Amino acid sequence: MAWSSAKTAVVAGTAAVLVLISGTIVEVKVAGKHRLARLLAEPADVLTPTMMASIANMQPDGSIIAQFAIQETNTSTRIAMVDSVNDVEKMDSITDDTGRPMKTFKRPAGGSIIVLNKPVPPGGTCFYRAQFKMPASQTKNIEKKAGDSVIVNLTGGPGNTVGASFTQVWRLPAGAILLDYTNDMDAATNAGRIELTIDKTLPPNGTYLVNFHYRMPGAAANPAQ
Repeated sequence: MAWSSAKTAVVAGTAAVLVLISGTIVEVKVAGKHRLARLLAEPADVLTPTMMASIANMQPDGSIIAQFAIQETNTSTRIAMVDSVNDVEKMDSITDDTGRPMKTFKRPAGGSIIVLNKPVPPGGTCFYRAQFKMPASQTKNIEKKAGDSVIVNLTGGPGNTVGASFTQVWRLPAGAILLDYTNDMDAATNAGRIELTIDKTLPPNGTYLVNFHYRMPGAAANPAQ
């Protein structure tokens, strides 16, 4: 699962997304070293997302503070003990559907392994929400141009093996001026900040497009490309 993927069967609009992902921020508990070998041996690819919502708060320094909530189903014949997140190595908080903290640790090949609080049998579901910060040095597909002009361009896919709805909100830094964005996104202003939202249903193994261009106040009106 990629952090930027956002799928939800029932969530519509930024307010609903905020309600879904909001929750008490709890310190992440890292799995003890004596458990790492056993957990690494567990298959982490048996769960597929059926619902996810995410918000990416873009910061002036280029970093992103992100929150997501996800519901997954076990479509395999194996019991799921862990889940994986491909491109996030450190979670600031992660809790299950009851608000209990979940344990996580860095995967040797990159990304994170999340230890489920309860095993998920074939046909079962699980839900969790998380928050993390991605430093500017790790923000792929975000390019800073001359002045304070920024282009975000990425095509992603959550790796869902069943149909799923998709909701994702990109919140631009305060004062940002939106220059251009793809027709796949809707633009609105919320509490003085521009928000770009994707809300769609993805077929199995579907993809989504994020593409927008903005500049900060004081940057040249026609920055060099």
